[in-house]
Amino acid sequence: MSALSDANDKQKVLKALENERRAKVKKAKGAAGSNKKKQKEAAAAVEAVFDKKKAEIEANYASASAPPSDKDSSALASVMSSTAIADPEPEPKPEADPAAAKREKARLKKMKKKQKEQQEQAQIESDMANAGPSNREVESDAIISENKFRENNLEIMDVEADGHCLYRAIGHYLSKSHEEVRVLAAGFLESNSDSFTPFLSEEDGTFEEYVAKVRKSAEWGGELELRALSNGLKRRIKIYNSSKTPIMIGESFGEEDELKVSYHRYYYDLGEHYNVVRNKVGV
Repeated sequence: MSALSDANDKQKVLKALENERRAKVKKAKGAAGSNKKKQKEAAAAVEAVFDKKKAEIEANYASASAPPSDKDSSALASVMSSTAIADPEPEPKPEADPAAAKREKARLKKMKKKQKEQQEQAQIESDMANAGPSNREVESDAIISENKFRENNLEIMDVEADGHCLYRAIGHYLSKSHEEVRVLAAGFLESNSDSFTPFLSEEDGTFEEYVAKVRKSAEWGGELELRALSNGLKRRIKIYNSSKTPIMIGESFGEEDELKVSYHRYYYDLGEHYNVVRNKVGV
């Protein structure tokens, strides 16, 4: 075999070796992760192996006076197999932080709970939208329409439902607290026991017990207390309801300075309720 043929074979072997070296270096760096120092060390280890193999090939071709007859077909495969090196071990993954895992689990649980609440709220809103008007809405609309609130520039002002609603509604006009209005009602009842005692039932207890509840408790007020307040204040009280005709208490006191309230049967699930009726703000 000619020297030219030997030179060509040598170039083929070295070129194949170089390609293999580049591939191995790239793979070693990838296995080392993002640490630059470890990448450099891994690449250097691969380079050292391939430098040794290259030197061996150079020496073999330099010392051989006559290459074997089958060198053309087998030299490349023989050298490539002899240069194979084990793939570098991948960097071990860091152990998971238990605290971080716990926080992530809590975050996912919280997010799932929030999503569930949002879905439930959306369902409630959908059900309400499709349920039609409630008894409360129907009754309030009837009070407004039957008594021509819009034509008379009147509106309903909500009063807290805590057992003191009647006294709060009257107190709105007097600029007094519900406690003060209770004292006024109880005082007039007490001073006119003969006029009010006949209207009590056995369930109300004695007259003294009844007056004590009016003065200091959360017992609801009703017609008896409205009459006591009307007479004690000498002012007419006009009670709007879902019918066309409001109820008048103390009508003899005249329309001037009358106190206006609305009476609701279905405003709250607990039972009867009173609100303030006032002139529309800004009208």
